[in-house]
Amino acid sequence: MLKDLFVHICILVTFIFLAGVIFKNSEASSLKKNQILFGVFFGILGSILMIFSIQVDVETIIDLRHIPIIIAAMFGGVTISFICSLIIAISRILFVDITPIMLIVSLTTIFVGILVGLIGKLKSQNTLKWLFMVVSSTAVFSIILYYRVREIDDFGFILLNYWLLSIFGSTLTLLLVNYISRANYLHNEYKRYASIDYLTGLKNVREFNLTLAKLLVKASSDKSRFALLFIDIDHFKQINDQYGHQAGDAILQQFGQLLLDTIPKKDLAFRNGGEEFSAILLNVSGEEAKQMAELIRERVEKYRFRLPDKSEFAISLSIGVSMNKEKGEQLDEIIKRADQALYQAKSEGRNKVVCFIEQ
Repeated sequence: MLKDLFVHICILVTFIFLAGVIFKNSEASSLKKNQILFGVFFGILGSILMIFSIQVDVETIIDLRHIPIIIAAMFGGVTISFICSLIIAISRILFVDITPIMLIVSLTTIFVGILVGLIGKLKSQNTLKWLFMVVSSTAVFSIILYYRVREIDDFGFILLNYWLLSIFGSTLTLLLVNYISRANYLHNEYKRYASIDYLTGLKNVREFNLTLAKLLVKASSDKSRFALLFIDIDHFKQINDQYGHQAGDAILQQFGQLLLDTIPKKDLAFRNGGEEFSAILLNVSGEEAKQMAELIRERVEKYRFRLPDKSEFAISLSIGVSMNKEKGEQLDEIIKRADQALYQAKSEGRNKVVCFIEQ
């Protein structure tokens, strides 16, 4: 029995860690495609746990098939726990001779999938929901087990072993799931903040350099055109000095959102640092890029930014525009032209768009 228990637990732990790797970069509860994959994955786990059951005595075996169903319910809801339990039920019928008791066990498995899925919808702490799921599913399967072993002299011992095994396996699983979920959450957060500016939510300068380099390589082969906009908030240092850094941060955040709302969805916006922003407009002509830059400047000029003290404040922008060359070029070349155009816009009085466009 101990040998079977060890193999059973090893399979359970292995699949949980595999799930952590497979679903590391996705939210199974929000993406339908991954939800279905999640249910199928844990349905396979439940089926394998049935194959490698734990031999309690000569005639009786038990397993922890309900734990994969519980995991599916916690992360995917009723639909996914149903898919998981359905796969387990079907595999039970496929690999064992069809008998009335086997059909009852399979239907019970599906019932447990729906039951724990509904428990997962309760407005309660996850730990409590997990406890309710474990107790209810173990109780349902215990009823089936009771009717199968009630005539055996030591059926009480078998039921006790089943409950102890269920409690041990579910506790271990909960600890592993919490550990892996936390590790994956931190991984995704670190990955996100490595590419996103923490204040504005725009892509950061690291992503700007990587994206621009990729676009230049692509453009050299397919001759595609794109525009680079360098954007500076005029006299931003004076805003910080006069109104404080909180006011400056509020303006940066609002401008970042305004920039995103102004440019088309296909285009990209970045915060390069301080009051310096940039945008990459894809598949545009020089004239279209200039018009978009003017639109950004005009919208900001008319917009009233709200400061932390509820007062309103107006700002202006200087924008330098450059287009990539059809013959191809290096990263620093297109950046230099956009920077020169921005410098010219500032030197000519600010609140201005200057284009430096070469073929």
